[in-house]
Amino acid sequence: MSRHGQYPKSNQFPWSKVTHDTELEKSENLTVENINTKKQAQKFPSRPNYGKGVPIMLWTNYVAMSVGNLSLHRYNVTVNPECSVRRHIQVIKLFLQSPSMVQYTRGIITDFRSILLSQKKIELPNNNCEIVYRAEDEVQPRMNAKQYNVTVTFERILSISDLQDYADSTDISTIDNIKNDIVQALNILFNHYAEPTNSLATSKSRKLFPVNTKYQIKSESDFVVNVGSLEKPTYLLSDVCTVLPGQVARTKLTPQQSQKMINFCTGDPSKDTRNIQETGLESVGLRGNNRTLGNSNISFPQEGRLPSLITVPARILGAPKISYRKKEPLLSIDKRSWDLRQVHFMKTPGMGKWSCVILAESDRENPFKESKDRKDLGAAFKHAVTNVGIRYTEPVNLGVYSTVTARGVEDIKRLFKTAIARKLDWLLLILPRRIPAVIYNSIKKVGDLDSGFGITTICIDRDKLYRAKSPAQYLANVSMKLNLKLGGNNQFVKFQEFSSLNFGKTMIVGIDVTHPSPSSDKNAPSITAMVATVNSSMGQWPAVIQRQTRARQEMVSKLSHMFKSRLELWNKTNKAYLENIIVYRDGVSEGQYNTVVNDELPLLKEACKSIPAYKKGSPRLTVIIVAKRHHTRFYAPGKVPSNPGPGTVVDRGVTEARYWDFYLQSHYAIKGTARPIHYFVVHDEIFGKMENAVSELESLTQGLCYMFGRATMPVSVCTPAYYADIACKRARCYLDGLFDNPGQRETTAVDQSIIPSDLGIKLHANIRDTMFYI
Repeated sequence: MSRHGQYPKSNQFPWSKVTHDTELEKSENLTVENINTKKQAQKFPSRPNYGKGVPIMLWTNYVAMSVGNLSLHRYNVTVNPECSVRRHIQVIKLFLQSPSMVQYTRGIITDFRSILLSQKKIELPNNNCEIVYRAEDEVQPRMNAKQYNVTVTFERILSISDLQDYADSTDISTIDNIKNDIVQALNILFNHYAEPTNSLATSKSRKLFPVNTKYQIKSESDFVVNVGSLEKPTYLLSDVCTVLPGQVARTKLTPQQSQKMINFCTGDPSKDTRNIQETGLESVGLRGNNRTLGNSNISFPQEGRLPSLITVPARILGAPKISYRKKEPLLSIDKRSWDLRQVHFMKTPGMGKWSCVILAESDRENPFKESKDRKDLGAAFKHAVTNVGIRYTEPVNLGVYSTVTARGVEDIKRLFKTAIARKLDWLLLILPRRIPAVIYNSIKKVGDLDSGFGITTICIDRDKLYRAKSPAQYLANVSMKLNLKLGGNNQFVKFQEFSSLNFGKTMIVGIDVTHPSPSSDKNAPSITAMVATVNSSMGQWPAVIQRQTRARQEMVSKLSHMFKSRLELWNKTNKAYLENIIVYRDGVSEGQYNTVVNDELPLLKEACKSIPAYKKGSPRLTVIIVAKRHHTRFYAPGKVPSNPGPGTVVDRGVTEARYWDFYLQSHYAIKGTARPIHYFVVHDEIFGKMENAVSELESLTQGLCYMFGRATMPVSVCTPAYYADIACKRARCYLDGLFDNPGQRETTAVDQSIIPSDLGIKLHANIRDTMFYI
């Protein structure tokens, strides 16, 4: 790009020129019409119709592909005896380089795991090949090198043109497995290019290390790097090693590293599209440099010298009305944001008995030693909470502020014992600079868990308070969290203006699962969180948290028990029983959608039947998958591509007409390229019969993005899924001894006595039905 952010003339792409594929739209409409006419059964709910909104056209990071008449023979590959993943991949590479495979190599692709695809039929004696193992950097195998048997078993022939037939078909009875198998084959085809090109150069016969040359150690405290294996380590001094760029960090990053990574990856739409066209496609072999692809009859249209991205029709949904107790705030036109000036929260309970405690590494580090500084902080906080309608009460002991030396868990416990003795309801804690994670985690464990004291805590980052452009705004954000934790409601969306649902008898649920990182303890479990509304105001979303029975388990353990607790809480809070339950399910991969329907849905229904009031008839259920981890992006046309505006919905072009899914970009992207959220309906008993079913669901989902109580703008993912995600993160604090990497655990001793050992994470009765996690 030039200095002014535009493409050079030789590579100019017509971003302002968008076309509408009317033929594709006719095909999509015909598929939906056939679905609704024939009423054919399929595994997921069919799309009832298409929604309403202001129509626009967008670019997307997809390229059109012509597949010709390519056919691939699919084989299953096994390696015996079994070995590590790294060694397994190397055995497959050696197999492809073996003399018996030379004649097929040019037309072969593989995932280097269990699938091999070939344009020719492979003929091997007994379908086997013996491989003598050697490492990537070895020219010849070692003495007594291990031998592996590679078995290749034919499965079926895949005709890639069948995928086009599937996409063009308006008959929903077309077998879905055709699509899945061919898409998997194409993914392997495109990803195969990166594997061989990353191989290490083999050692030259005359490239030797001078054995007798001595190396002067600069410092005896230098780190050493194991460049061998755990079984046969080889150590080199770190200053003679070079870390190659682009490698995956299989450990938990520090906050500073995470921020650097985010800054590096955050590119605006014009930068992203340029990278896709100029280097992205080439890096996966889609620009004529892929020898395997060159033989496949697959081609991509170009606009001049650049690959052409496709355009899709989209719609802009109208912004919902936001309501507070005092007035309706004005939304900004471009960001759809608002502020808290002259508004009061919808519901504001009293502050109860509380105290402000300053945690400092030492009295010298305490910035509030002077009486004036403490009074100024107290006055600023009082102004922030009263400004939004919270009834302010003075802290315990007439504003006496304590200073606690935060050196370890015992200091935190002593603080909470004092708070209990004074019968406090909650604590406002001002954290010191660079507080160890273990101290913050201890605060939450001691405050929240049944093994602790059951005192709500609000933590203020001292540095953020001082660095904030507007300390008043920072404290206003704190007041939003405080009101939610005390049981209040902040804002309300007027759902009744665009929805026919009876929200007095509708509960909305969010479910998420979080998994341990590679650096976590081997016993670290996956964690599930479930949040749910307790009344029609949808301001309070108490959570239930539990450990999964095993690590990296996506399906929820004891789902029926968790769901039953939410139903009982609703019945306790309301006189009316439920008619509708809408579940937003996060934390599940696309390959697990069927499992959600087959395994989790029956458990939700079982929980309903266990409630006496629902034995004769259970509430209607709708389950929607919330997918954040995808790579689809959209760009608004113009001189250079830009982010679409908030409220953008895409349900054509990059979706399947036969299923009910849509992409929603509800938020304004402050930085980088906006990521839309993909919503996929896997079960529906509520919306399908409505006249404007699609618009009802899309408008409801967008409205929920405005209900996030900690923000004064729509968030990127709907509130139930967002809250469930935050609750999962809170549970990681409780289990920090298992989740944090060893480097972090060494800084301060972890109190294992307050790590829950059973499957459930037992919360203290005082905070169990509150938004303790927010």
